[in-house]
Amino acid sequence: MSRISLALAHQDNRPHSIGCLTCETLPTCGGLHTDAGVWDCDSFCTCPDRSKCSVVCRNNPDVYARREREVRGFELTTVPHAPLTPVACLPAFVPLVYGNTGLTEPIPAPAVAVPLEKVFYARDGRPRFCNVRELRRHYRIGATSKLVLSGVGRDRPIERYWACARSSGFLDWLAAAKPDLVTVPNFSLFNNVPREDNLHAMKRIAICWQELAERKIPTALHLNARTARDWERWTSFLIAYPEITAVSFEFATGAAYRGRGRWHTDQLTRLAQRVARPLTLVVRGGSTQLRRLSGAFHRVLFLSGTPYVKTMKRKRFVPLRGRAGRWMPNRTGDDEVLDSLLAINISGFSTSVAPLLEPPARGEIS
Repeated sequence: MSRISLALAHQDNRPHSIGCLTCETLPTCGGLHTDAGVWDCDSFCTCPDRSKCSVVCRNNPDVYARREREVRGFELTTVPHAPLTPVACLPAFVPLVYGNTGLTEPIPAPAVAVPLEKVFYARDGRPRFCNVRELRRHYRIGATSKLVLSGVGRDRPIERYWACARSSGFLDWLAAAKPDLVTVPNFSLFNNVPREDNLHAMKRIAICWQELAERKIPTALHLNARTARDWERWTSFLIAYPEITAVSFEFATGAAYRGRGRWHTDQLTRLAQRVARPLTLVVRGGSTQLRRLSGAFHRVLFLSGTPYVKTMKRKRFVPLRGRAGRWMPNRTGDDEVLDSLLAINISGFSTSVAPLLEPPARGEIS
């Protein structure tokens, strides 16, 4: 994370930016608490041509009004309730795969994850596969392996989920596919935009949860937050919607920086305590935070594409006694299949992270 990004990050011990004190959005937003010394979030509106800006910003009234209407205001509690759909019992580690290069056999894992963005076409949101059997065949997922679809992805294709996939029939296809778990798309909350853009992204996340859950698809609500007030709002939402039994979070981007990662872990831990019911947490990235999180949540599922990516780079996981394993070069022939190498890497990596997914012993400091 750059120095500029850190300066714009929320700091609990900083006072409100002065301009926030008279803002009508303050009760929902919570205001800025940063080291950047900005007057308020309107200071981030620097577009020379506002007609070409898609950010939700009050200085672009037409776009602002349209984007606010599409989510029916920024309050999370206007989202309808949904049926309770239990999440299947999944293994603590789930390998994430991005393709099928060099693979000919079903992946030897009790559960396999695929990025949600890989399951629909970005241009129009239609499903990429005729049915779930075709999806499983393409990604080499066996008939007995559980299927997880991860909504963490790149901004552009994930935004196409909101713009196209929701209205293309994809959600009905998804319901018929019966995945064992879908995590809601992680619409981004940027530090250098007006806060209304963040509030809009959070409301879209809540809406997408409801659209999936109402179709009885096991769904994890993605918790994307920029400030302490954002975490408070998600906590209140979870308390008010007891049908939510799984949430997700990703440490691979903004929260990858160690200081921010620990802050978000503190917020997640506090959320789990306040919600006071069993919650499953699905994590992407942030292996250094897993022990603390495992002690706070009923279950923690760790999704990682590392074994797949390392396999594609012809690396083999080599365990080392008493410390983390190493990825060593593993030369293969031009046409050599990678099934056995992937199996070794999934098994070794899963074993190495297993201790991190066990709740810490009573009194242990992690």
